[in-house]
Amino acid sequence: MADILPECLIQKILCFLSYTEATRMRILSKTWLQAWSTLPNLDFTIDCWEGNTMSDYSQLVDTIIERYRKGKIPIERFELLENINDSHKDFYFPLIDKWLDIALQNGVKDLFLEFTSYPTPILTILAGKSLRELVLCYCTLMPVSLSSGVVNCNSLRKLSLSHVTLDENTFDTLFNSCPLIVSFILEYCSGLTMTLRKIKSDSLKVLKIHQLYAIEEIDAPNLVSLDYMGNQIPELKMARESSQLEHSKITLLCRSSNAAWFCKLKKLLSNSSSSSKVTLQFFNCTEISMTDLQMDHIDLYDKPIESTSSSFVEVTVGHEGDKARMIDQLLDEHESKLDVISIVGMPGLGKTTLAKKVYNNTLVASHFNVRAWCIISQKYNKSKVLREILQQVTGSEGKESEDDFAENYEEYYSIKGTSSS
Repeated sequence: MADILPECLIQKILCFLSYTEATRMRILSKTWLQAWSTLPNLDFTIDCWEGNTMSDYSQLVDTIIERYRKGKIPIERFELLENINDSHKDFYFPLIDKWLDIALQNGVKDLFLEFTSYPTPILTILAGKSLRELVLCYCTLMPVSLSSGVVNCNSLRKLSLSHVTLDENTFDTLFNSCPLIVSFILEYCSGLTMTLRKIKSDSLKVLKIHQLYAIEEIDAPNLVSLDYMGNQIPELKMARESSQLEHSKITLLCRSSNAAWFCKLKKLLSNSSSSSKVTLQFFNCTEISMTDLQMDHIDLYDKPIESTSSSFVEVTVGHEGDKARMIDQLLDEHESKLDVISIVGMPGLGKTTLAKKVYNNTLVASHFNVRAWCIISQKYNKSKVLREILQQVTGSEGKESEDDFAENYEEYYSIKGTSSS
């Protein structure tokens, strides 16, 4: 029964399993054994700590990879995880050198490496002629010079660096050696003590950067997706407007909130070629000065904003479902702590129209006992704003005296369940 499936189909089944699981399946029949022996996907983990040398396992891995070398068996995906203490480096490092060389010689397309001790030979890897995707985690890249004469890795389309240690020269060499890269991920890498000056690529479509460093310029006219997180505001200087940008998410870990900071924020938003979701996370910030905001004509509420524990819901204009999502938030009985719904978006995207639709929604109108609609400009008179709100709440014509106004204000100040825009 085990041989009723053709070898090619068995191999496809085995490719969905880990290499360890696939190895167990080889005992089913000769056909399964043959399918396993030529599997295009290989993954191994070398973990040598607390006296465990894993010599038997390493010998097994070496035997398997040697068989691929002698038989010139193609390798599509090669994954190697290493966790070696200092006492085993002399034994394992030459083996890892050998295994990587064989994988590259056998045309590996997708290479996934996680090294804690082994110094990754990035120049050797970039010399691979068939490499399509390179994922490096916790690796230390050997320092290289920009004048090393690295041959371009024209086949590489995806590059991911996560918790990698490298300097600026190595980063520049690595990125510039991938002229046709489509996807690039840079996450929590150390050694990049300076600001990354520029990322330039005409082929780049997906860019994800989660770093505590600023990027002076991103020049990627064909960018489709941008995901940025950092404690400084990046300056996006697109060489040409990217009309194809479909997804843009920017998370700023804010440790400063002066006028210069908001000036950079305004420039970032005004340079965006499509609606972006921008999340601001403030640390050690108790107040945002309206003086700083007015210096750069930032359109926010005309009063200091104190840090509170209130729930803050962020909505990005320009996507279907925003209206329904806002209404759900307003009507949700579990959102008793909800104080603010913020509508964020570029000028002209219909933020006021969206707010008006939510305000006039039948369900919203019937849910709240008291509602008021008020538009606040950058320069406003507090008394006039309060009169306008109170007029809508009480139904008065707004002709009462100052004393009557103050009395009515005190009376309605404690009203619960009020929706305001």
